[in-house]
Amino acid sequence: MMSEKGSPPKGGPQRRDPVYRKMREVYDLAKEKNIDETITKELGEAIGIAERRELYIDKHCSVESDTLREIRIFTQQKDWTEPEKQGLCGRLAPGMMTGKVEGELLKFLVSMQQAKRILDVGMFTGYSALAMAEAIPPEGVVITCDTEQYLEQINRKKFDETPHGQKIDIRIGHAKDTMLSLADEGQKFDFIFVDANKDSYVDYYNVIMDQGLLAANGTIAFDNAFRGGTSYLTEGSPTDALNRLVEKDPRVRRVLVPIRDGLLLVRRAEETLV
Repeated sequence: MMSEKGSPPKGGPQRRDPVYRKMREVYDLAKEKNIDETITKELGEAIGIAERRELYIDKHCSVESDTLREIRIFTQQKDWTEPEKQGLCGRLAPGMMTGKVEGELLKFLVSMQQAKRILDVGMFTGYSALAMAEAIPPEGVVITCDTEQYLEQINRKKFDETPHGQKIDIRIGHAKDTMLSLADEGQKFDFIFVDANKDSYVDYYNVIMDQGLLAANGTIAFDNAFRGGTSYLTEGSPTDALNRLVEKDPRVRRVLVPIRDGLLLVRRAEETLV
């Protein structure tokens, strides 16, 4: 898939893939240095294959709800530097959104598990929270947390435009503090989706497993388990620390799913073995 000028398009979820990024880097360098046209053409076609695969995946996933589509478009088009300059929030960016394909996977996981209580750690513009709320029964609840009061004002209004808004409870504060408070309240969750501060993933895991947040037969899903490739290309990354911790934990079984930027699914060992 090439543009009218002969260059493959940039962007999309594959920008997190280090293989894709390296191909783009080499392609751009080859164009700049006027390296053999055959090489640049082959590189361009290889990049185009990656782009086409993403488009194909998107096409063959179910259509998102109207409100989810509105959230996605709003998130992608908004200039997030403006509220940051005004001191209304910290640094935010469209790439922090879960997005259509992973959002649909979350809905599948939640519905297959017949989950009723969900914890969404890292709300941003609310795509994951609403996607999962759409998959649970009317009496279900999604507690979604974030540090940004600015996002609560935007998201509460949007959530309440849907019949699922009543299921969504927004908690503002640092994720670990919110999780500890929920544990103190005796709350347990059938499905926990973690997509907040990656430097704190190990802390989040320990709180979930040691403070009783995970209900019987529950599932934890950690987003960005690849962290743009740093998990397996460099030593000491926070996401690799999480993956190694889970690997050594005899209480659980896990599977690392290569969707988007990696999704680590974790369940108690006794609940996955016959």
